[in-house]
Amino acid sequence: MGKEHGVILKKGFGGLSIALGYPDSYYIGMSNLGFQSLYKIFNADGRAVCERFFVGKKPILPLCTIESKRKLGQFNMLAFSLSYELDAVNVLKALRLSGIKIRWKERNRLDPLVIVGGAYASINPFPLMPFCDVFCLGDGEELAPAIIDILCRCKNKEEALEEFYQLDGFLVSKYYEIEGKPKKVLYVPDNAFQVLSSQILTGDTEFADTHLIEIMRGCPNRCRFCWIGSFQLPWKIHSIDKIINALPLPDRQHSIPYAKVGLIAPSSTDHPHFIEIVKQINNLGYKRIAFSSLKCDTFEDEYFKLIRDNNIKSITIAPETGSEELRQVINKPQINDQIIFLCKKLAMNKVKYIKLYFMLDVPGETESDLKATVELIKKIKETVTPYGTRINASFNYLIPKPNTPFQYAAMSEIPVLNKKADFLHRELKQIKEVKHIIMKPELAYYQALLALGDENCADFLEELLERNGEWKSLVKEKLTCYQELLFHPDKKIREIPHQAVQSRFAENYLYGEYKKALKKQTTRSCPGTNCTMCGIC
Repeated sequence: MGKEHGVILKKGFGGLSIALGYPDSYYIGMSNLGFQSLYKIFNADGRAVCERFFVGKKPILPLCTIESKRKLGQFNMLAFSLSYELDAVNVLKALRLSGIKIRWKERNRLDPLVIVGGAYASINPFPLMPFCDVFCLGDGEELAPAIIDILCRCKNKEEALEEFYQLDGFLVSKYYEIEGKPKKVLYVPDNAFQVLSSQILTGDTEFADTHLIEIMRGCPNRCRFCWIGSFQLPWKIHSIDKIINALPLPDRQHSIPYAKVGLIAPSSTDHPHFIEIVKQINNLGYKRIAFSSLKCDTFEDEYFKLIRDNNIKSITIAPETGSEELRQVINKPQINDQIIFLCKKLAMNKVKYIKLYFMLDVPGETESDLKATVELIKKIKETVTPYGTRINASFNYLIPKPNTPFQYAAMSEIPVLNKKADFLHRELKQIKEVKHIIMKPELAYYQALLALGDENCADFLEELLERNGEWKSLVKEKLTCYQELLFHPDKKIREIPHQAVQSRFAENYLYGEYKKALKKQTTRSCPGTNCTMCGIC
């Protein structure tokens, strides 16, 4: 804690105790704005104290909280903020290392209540259902106050579970096993939509000494593979005034000042006032502003001036593929000339590294699409090299995500994926000074298994725990057990297990979008209000 600014300490506190865990390293967890926001929200309630712990590949033992060094079993509640499927096994690891039974049926009334929130809880809670008492479905700032209310009011764990069961936004494993009742996801209403921002600054994170601040939530672009674009509809923006008022003034008197601001959004430049936001933050005295990615159709000169003025040296853009036809399949219909022009403008404005994200195994993908991707990378490299800019290309396989149109898509089997990877490795090695990395097929299957699987995947997670997280050999051994789940060409013919979390979409909307994808038909962006297309508004 010596390197941290903004730690909340409540020494000698005797109320509700919450151990808030991130199932990865400190470095990753403290870079997560949702995790930091929950820490702030829980501690803002005078009835509760919230302390942090982290469980990565090599957790510090004995496992205890950072603030007081208390063991996890001494808390009333263990709350996990779980963003990614691949971190699920670390929830089990935390329980095991704390001497707490990993399955809820084996725990007693004196054990802490185990609650899981974050994106994965709403994507698909079922693989973790045998291990966790309650899942929080929706926005954390909407659900956190109810958690504190219930745990402060109820006399014991059983009474608390019954109250959670009565509320939307909470899926209780015990009651779901009995009744199988779908639960509704809860979102912050528009009139209570507040800006999330960092509580703690530290140099030991991906965003070192950066004040993270949310400028919008959700995305209007309806990319068919993207869970955020489906889950957080309609998308919401924060006003310029709210964003500016949520930022502290830069502090030049401390050894680690608020030197930089990081703008958090799935697509920052989709905010209609993005340029004005950056200008006003600069006017506060912040000289460096970072944002994670740039849309491929961003061309206004003012964007590039802001990039240059804020000394941004690395930018990520996601063409997804070099095939313009395949971009219609995923509903991201930019043309290659736009992407090349954008990269040239970035290089001209002193961006030294451009990271290109690509997606493999999109429905209908052929070798000619892969050749188009290689050709796009080659043209970008030729365009930016005169300015001293370097290119890194990252390739991931499509993971069919629940509540997206591509939840119905089949994955290709290992020989097909390896053939695609071999082709790209061979061709890209011929382009000098372009680094590239391609996802392992087994890792894609592992992620998809936890995204789409039901409670039967709990045994897979438990065996993974016993193998100390060595997933590659386990995935290969278990592939035959999950043939239908991963490789079936059209999952509409059977029940998809995550549908027990209520979808807000109109019936057949997602399947209709999937069929449009196969026909290479696009869908317009979400306007945010007054639209009947998907059935949410």
